[in-house]
Amino acid sequence: MKPITTLFLACVCLPAAWAANTIPGNADRGAEVFKAKQCIGCHAVNGNGGKSAPDLAKTPGGRFTPTGLAQGMWNHGPKMWAAMS
Repeated sequence: MKPITTLFLACVCLPAAWAANTIPGNADRGAEVFKAKQCIGCHAVNGNGGKSAPDLAKTPGGRFTPTGLAQGMWNHGPKMWAAMS
């Protein structure tokens, strides 16, 4: 398979197939995980929770996309892990 074909499949076809088979989110379960993983100690949601990290209910400026969210979390990871340890 040519590299460009593989890239096309990875970037276009696979995400579309994955999205079609995704289980819907559950806000109550998400809130439980947020508390259980102690995210709420630093982050707030709508003003409820910690104050040392961004309120996650507020949309960041600029273009907000799922890819942008993943990128922001990935790039922020090392700083967050250092603060947690």
